[in-house]
Amino acid sequence: MWALSANRRLLLEVLGSEHSSSSASSTSSRAKKVEKLPTFQEELALLWPRVSDPASEPPTAIAVRDGALGEFLGWSATYLPEFGALSGYFRVAPRREIQQALGSATTPGLGEWNGAAVGLIFGEIMASTTHARAEVLSPVLCSTAASFAMARGLALAYPADLVIGITDSWADVRRASQQRERALDLASIRSAWGALLVASGTARSDSLFAVESDDVFGAALGQIRTTGRVSDRLWSELTGSAPSLATAHEAMTQSREARVRWLDDSLEGLVRAGGSSPTLAAFLVGYTLAQLAPSSFRMLDLVESALERAPGSAIWYGAVSGVLEPREMLRIGGGLGYRLLRDLLRHEPLLSRPSSDICAAEFLTLSQTESSSMSIVQANPGRLQVELLPCVSTTLSWSQGRSESKREASVDDLDRVRSLLMRARSDIERIGAELDVDLGPKRAKKRAPKRKAAKEKSKRRKRS
Repeated sequence: MWALSANRRLLLEVLGSEHSSSSASSTSSRAKKVEKLPTFQEELALLWPRVSDPASEPPTAIAVRDGALGEFLGWSATYLPEFGALSGYFRVAPRREIQQALGSATTPGLGEWNGAAVGLIFGEIMASTTHARAEVLSPVLCSTAASFAMARGLALAYPADLVIGITDSWADVRRASQQRERALDLASIRSAWGALLVASGTARSDSLFAVESDDVFGAALGQIRTTGRVSDRLWSELTGSAPSLATAHEAMTQSREARVRWLDDSLEGLVRAGGSSPTLAAFLVGYTLAQLAPSSFRMLDLVESALERAPGSAIWYGAVSGVLEPREMLRIGGGLGYRLLRDLLRHEPLLSRPSSDICAAEFLTLSQTESSSMSIVQANPGRLQVELLPCVSTTLSWSQGRSESKREASVDDLDRVRSLLMRARSDIERIGAELDVDLGPKRAKKRAPKRKAAKEKSKRRKRS
């Protein structure tokens, strides 16, 4: 790649702004060919790909001194207004993130944890969106989840602290754009993802968890991947040696009917075993459900009362199911999991033009101004792609200058209506089956007498 240390005046010259006095070719020709991002004294580092001629076109990425990104983007909105959102044309990020992205995996991959990552996405949506069901999950709805962005970060081999930190940027842009509030709290999402990062070897447990014994969940996922279940010793530790729960693994080897009865009898005990830790209660319920019937989110309908008290159960159910049956998890929704993997593992070079409409830092900067002055070119009307980390983005419902809470229907709204309609249809079919009657229209039978009368009339005419 080519790199040029620059200040703001030099950036204006390189971009040929009306505020500059020098030509772009005379300045960008000073760029140097480098193998890695060097340490510069100036505020900015302008970057070009290897195959590009620095003097012939603008840079593709701009690395900004750490801690100065927000102020720089505020300045660019004044002096480079012709670009609208600067980060929609250049990849703009703090120097540390650019450096991490340059050292990340050239070929994205999730390895043996792809099922767990997809399960976390499904579980978050099921826990966060009212009336959501597996049948109505869609790529767009899934791309709005924090877990989708975190899975992308993991696939790109970002450090664990940056992957966990994605939740902060995700929450900030949703709040700034007035998106509908999700039911599942960020702590539940971070805890489940922290366990996956520990189990996958991406992070040490003591580097992520500062309270309780949440690091034990990473060990639990590792045991589930190896043996299909947590050890008796770990289960006893998690449940506080509750006698009523000691027979859980034995019960899960019995017939389906016996397992359902055990779950019904023990559900309250699982929630109580969590004590003052909502995360522990959610894990116990999610893990037990996955042992009963993995990769079947319909099971969540059986434990609605427990989900209200431990809402994170759905995301843990997705994680454990994805570890137990990764292929089945990917087949959910007619192969939706495979479609998500396609998006999560897509190749997007750091020094290519960004595929998102704007980066999170610039969106937050512009959102502090009057909404009528925001000018963001959107690839898809009604949706906004916001980059949270280089090559990691999330989807927002957005109409130019207006958020979903004002006038535009959101992705969540459409999927919620579709979910309700499908649930109503399913209930009608179930009631019809129980009554052994056909609840469909009877138009053919109503028209039959008319056709018979017409035939009789035709015969009488022939006789006459």
